[in-house]
Amino acid sequence: MSWLFIRRQLSWAVRRWVWSGRHPGHRWRIANRLPSPTFVEWAVTPELQRLSVDRINLDAMFTGIIKAKGLITALNRQDGDVRITVSSDGLPWSEFELGESIAVNGVCLTAVALHAQGFDTDVSVETLNVTALGKLGVGSEVNLEPAISLGERLGGHLVSGHVDCVGKVTSRAADGRSVRLTIEIPSVYTRYVAKKGSICIDGVSLTINEVSGNGFELNIIPHTSAVTILDDYAVGTLVNVEVDLLARYLERLLSKDGDNISLDFLKGHGYA
Repeated sequence: MSWLFIRRQLSWAVRRWVWSGRHPGHRWRIANRLPSPTFVEWAVTPELQRLSVDRINLDAMFTGIIKAKGLITALNRQDGDVRITVSSDGLPWSEFELGESIAVNGVCLTAVALHAQGFDTDVSVETLNVTALGKLGVGSEVNLEPAISLGERLGGHLVSGHVDCVGKVTSRAADGRSVRLTIEIPSVYTRYVAKKGSICIDGVSLTINEVSGNGFELNIIPHTSAVTILDDYAVGTLVNVEVDLLARYLERLLSKDGDNISLDFLKGHGYA
């Protein structure tokens, strides 16, 4: 039984959870359109409903498909925290509301003020310590993705906006019309990285080509280079990394704390 096969089955389980209305961030949006209990019970078994996964918050979700690039136009430090202003002409800001979740370089942040061309957001000391946002300044470009709404296509993979670690670009080379990048991450996170698996780099959903030691290779196609900040990467660039949350689900499911969920349980319920 391959890890990737189980991952695909779990992927559909999580997607059915989102669509079923049990995704907490979308309950209010479908208050009058909930599916029947029979469908909900089929989509997510009680055991999976009880499953608790560390550091995964499903109040806002993203897909790793960047909607626009933005520019940091102001940065004000306030008692250790930082308030940044992000401007972009690529999103319909008049349709946004205060409190919206927006991923900035893969970090889920809250819009505390809206402008005609962008928004303000507060970045806490904790977020600055565990992400690469603290390295940005006025004039820095960033990737932007608003949280998904119920019914949107999941073009990339499920992303929480909770960065796991900071990685470093260790090589960059041309590969035909594409660019091949190698990124190193702390060894504790390498167990979540698999060849042909998904990973989120500065908010961009990407497929891992190869894994070697603490590093992995990515192929950046021309379109991705054009619509994200990845084209600006050089050796030494620090990036936000979020591992595939389904790898975390799988680890917890198969751990001793996973409510006694085993491969036999997954097979018996159609997930493997």
